[in-house]
Amino acid sequence: MPAISDTSPLNYLIRLGCSDVLEEIYSTVLAPEAVFTELSHRGSRPEVRAWVANAPHWLQWVKIDRLDLTLPAGLGTGEREAISLARHRPDNILLIDDRDGRVAAV
Repeated sequence: MPAISDTSPLNYLIRLGCSDVLEEIYSTVLAPEAVFTELSHRGSRPEVRAWVANAPHWLQWVKIDRLDLTLPAGLGTGEREAISLARHRPDNILLIDDRDGRVAAV
């Protein structure tokens, strides 16, 4: 089953050197463009930016056509896009660590 990821799960797994575990568990991970933007931001750790620049084959960046406007405005862009994508692909699991984001997703 493919997974949809918010920024934080990818960021922490990359920093720990464990991002390949996602391929082992899910085979494919979808991430919205906002997650790409957040991970490749100048303020991100160098190893994270390098990983994003050479993202593995199992990661697919996805453009969000319809942002769910019912989501709380206080959520980050990556969370809002990841939740919106998950709502349009209910067969996928959502990887998100933000408490407010998890509540909004449910």
